[in-house]
Amino acid sequence: MKSLLSTGSMLLVSAFAEICTEFCHCRIQNNYSIVIQCTQKEDLTPLLNALALNNSEVIMLTVAGSGIQRMPSAVCGLEKLRSLSFTNNSLIELDPTCFFNMPELQTLYLSDNKITEIPDHIFDGNVNLRRLHLDSNMVHYIGQNVFSNSSLLTHLEAINLYGNQLTSLDSWPMIRMASATISSCQIYLMDNHIDTITGKLDNPK
Repeated sequence: MKSLLSTGSMLLVSAFAEICTEFCHCRIQNNYSIVIQCTQKEDLTPLLNALALNNSEVIMLTVAGSGIQRMPSAVCGLEKLRSLSFTNNSLIELDPTCFFNMPELQTLYLSDNKITEIPDHIFDGNVNLRRLHLDSNMVHYIGQNVFSNSSLLTHLEAINLYGNQLTSLDSWPMIRMASATISSCQIYLMDNHIDTITGKLDNPK
């Protein structure tokens, strides 16, 4: 554990070990995969920042059951991540620039949080993204350009928005289905309250 937290802070090493023993189950494999599963809603932001800063080669990161409300800044800098899972935490908002530096990201799981909005252009840099899960949140707003530009997110295979608070929806599902440049994508919108489709069937830039 000490080699992973090479900042020289014995207090941080001790705190991480205590959290992982008392509240969370932690598994770190070859500095490439980090899994933290918690039974108590503790804010692990300082510890995750330390882990991310000292393990920049990580390609898989899973955090579940914590009290984290915003994605830790150092996690946003993990450029080699291929899989990021933050399910069943306490996320309330997404930093519009957080995922820009993750060009290798293929799967993003943000299910079972308290996210209310998906900001415009938030996934523009994720050219390899294949699966995006935002189900069981409180999403009531999706930026017009998040999914509608057919030249972006061309490899997406699944967009899961099941169980949110959407009442209206822009026309991006139809745009994606009609585009010849986008691979087949499953879109899950059940258990919302959508009664209005807005926008035009074109590609916003």
